[in-house]
Amino acid sequence: MRSFNQWRKLLVALIGAVLFVSLFSAMRFHIEAFEFEIHLEIFDHGLTQIQIPPVGTVSAHTHSTPFKFGIVLRNIDTELLQNLLEETPEQQDLIRRVNAEMSRVIRWFVARLLLLSAVGGIAGIFLLRPASRATYVRGALSGMVMMAVFLAGTYYTYDLERFKNPQYEGVLKAAPWVVGMVQEAMARISTLGAEMQVMAGNLYRLYESIDKLEPVGVAEGTLKVLHVSDIHNNPAAYDFVEKISRSFGIDLIIDTGDLSDFGTPLEAQLTKRIRLIEVPYVFTAGNHDSPEIIKALKRLKNVVVLDGEVREVAGLRIAGIADPSSRSAAITPPPGESVENYIQQLEKVFSQIPTRPDLLAVHNPGIARAFVGRVPVILHGHDHRYSLEVIDGTVVVDAGTTGAAGVRGLQTTNEVPYSVVMLYFSPGTDGWRLVATDTIRVFNLRSGFILERRVFTEKPPVG
Repeated sequence: MRSFNQWRKLLVALIGAVLFVSLFSAMRFHIEAFEFEIHLEIFDHGLTQIQIPPVGTVSAHTHSTPFKFGIVLRNIDTELLQNLLEETPEQQDLIRRVNAEMSRVIRWFVARLLLLSAVGGIAGIFLLRPASRATYVRGALSGMVMMAVFLAGTYYTYDLERFKNPQYEGVLKAAPWVVGMVQEAMARISTLGAEMQVMAGNLYRLYESIDKLEPVGVAEGTLKVLHVSDIHNNPAAYDFVEKISRSFGIDLIIDTGDLSDFGTPLEAQLTKRIRLIEVPYVFTAGNHDSPEIIKALKRLKNVVVLDGEVREVAGLRIAGIADPSSRSAAITPPPGESVENYIQQLEKVFSQIPTRPDLLAVHNPGIARAFVGRVPVILHGHDHRYSLEVIDGTVVVDAGTTGAAGVRGLQTTNEVPYSVVMLYFSPGTDGWRLVATDTIRVFNLRSGFILERRVFTEKPPVG
């Protein structure tokens, strides 16, 4: 009978330890500008799961013990992040700081788990109402020993290499290229710095050349519009756009979407660079943008967000509508039915205005094609390939990718250039007329750039 009571006390103590750890293990911590939460779930398949709302989760079977470690990004200190981006610390120094902070967090988390196990063991014993204090001590020790054994097993079996073949949920499941990009970046870490120096040198030479150029043949009173698209979080693109804007005296910038990759709050912080550009910035959202990105842009004084409307900016009448996928955090191209609905919405806008717009700006090529022959100039993006053609009297311009396709540009065997298109408009009796375009394409890893001019001598037969 006594033996049975001892086993019963041990079992109750262990159950109490398990319950307390499961209920109260969550602990928040900070790594630089990011606030995370780490927690432990018992009897759950040896998983480590990293959750980044709203992008999704990455998980891997990393250890043999029946623990699931969950790490969730809870908050981003935007002010601290901005300071960090401005400081641009050395990579090795940043890695050292992060590793030191992670070591501290792990020590505190282990101590927390051991303490919770002890308290849980005591709580379990308390339910039996024993008279002896020694019984409570044994309950606490039982819980701590159990947890210590499992933590030791986790430590000795933990294999970080398992994250080379992880499982995805959410948006990340639709973007497996992220894994390839990370693995490639790790493999090329020794050469990345040299490549970036080459890129910086190329951009500097381009900027020096731009300073000496004049837009020959363009009359006084011309409106200069810069078309950019598909920046995809590339910080160099903002410097590129700002320099061209100042050097050429650009009056207006039109961005046809995909500023970001996933539309997360972190990416929204990068868009603040646009406020440094001292000209009006018209934006139509792409499929990689999101309500979070659009909200951040609307807070910037120099930005005009177009979505199913016609606005006059710098004297130019501009129609625009967002990509259907920008309504959510989904990044996949919209189905044909959604595109058709948006075309009908824009048709309704056109039917309600007394005069046609001077220009239509959209991200989606399918929407753009529907209005060929009905507006003099159409700007779009999405496919990362520069093109300029005249179809049924409409000049259709795809600026390519001003951000060189962002991180995905690293994966291509053929280099993706940074590209923008400048459009020169002259005033006419019934609106502005496109008279010329200049296309600039800059290459990262091979020296030089391409500057190509096209002149339109006749007014397109659109009306």
